[in-house]
Amino acid sequence: MTELRLIRKIVRRNNKADSVKEEFKSDAQKGTARQPKPEGTILSSDSITEEDFMEREFPNRPFILKPWMKCGTLSILYAKRGIGKTWFSLALAVAITRKQLIGRWEPVTPVGCIYLDGEMPRDEIQARLKKLTNGLPPAQAPLSIISKEEIICNRGRIPDLGDEKWRNDLLDDLKNNSQYRLLIIDNLSCLLAKKNENIKQHWDDVNQWLLRLRANGIAAIVVHHAGKNGDQRGSSGHEDNMDYSICLTKSQAFAMLRGPSMQIDFEKCRNLNEEESSSFSLRIVDTDKFHNRPWETTHNNNRMRGLLDMDDD
Repeated sequence: MTELRLIRKIVRRNNKADSVKEEFKSDAQKGTARQPKPEGTILSSDSITEEDFMEREFPNRPFILKPWMKCGTLSILYAKRGIGKTWFSLALAVAITRKQLIGRWEPVTPVGCIYLDGEMPRDEIQARLKKLTNGLPPAQAPLSIISKEEIICNRGRIPDLGDEKWRNDLLDDLKNNSQYRLLIIDNLSCLLAKKNENIKQHWDDVNQWLLRLRANGIAAIVVHHAGKNGDQRGSSGHEDNMDYSICLTKSQAFAMLRGPSMQIDFEKCRNLNEEESSSFSLRIVDTDKFHNRPWETTHNNNRMRGLLDMDDD
């Protein structure tokens, strides 16, 4: 009986050793043998060869505002307080929906615009829109206002870019209503109030949401404040994925005239030549026999002015 137990013990020990050897052998094979690429991996499902990529026909992105804004273009517009960010943003919305020239920027495809306001009193927005549309032809595309104050007064769902569900619901609404191809967000500080604008991670979720807007052909302009140094306030990450960064400053061209006025400069731009990206000034005016639009503009090519100054010397 003792011998039989000893034999069984030896057999079990040998079987265990063989099992361990097989296990190590299997692991080695997994590490060295070429395995077939399983379906559903990133390489098999998401990568495109150069040849296929070059031959693929991607959806056309028509111009909304030449030479820079297409469907899906992402931009940030910033200025110090009191310069006229809201005046200029509303003028852009009116120009696009009514196909009105604004400086050298030419509306090509009238598209619906959602103006998301987080700061201004309702009556002030109304007064400005009345001034900016006075004397102009009827709109060719809708301009709709989402007023934070109006929603608060009606106890509605307060706009909050920091709320993932609110962001996604707005995106779904825009995707399901193709007449709206432009979203103007005025402004970042008021509509992302619970986040620290100096911390890039607090911006990341909104940034990814903006990229989803772009992928769905929806252009967006994010209105923001400038800091004491004149740059956009907070994290530089705000500009990372933007196609254009536009800075408004005090206009010297209209400094002696009444009415809100500002100089417009591209601080970051893609695919624009020097002439297309040249700065200009805009002044809000009353529509009358001297002005057929509620704004007037003048161009300031800083480089050419510098060359002329050198020649004079």
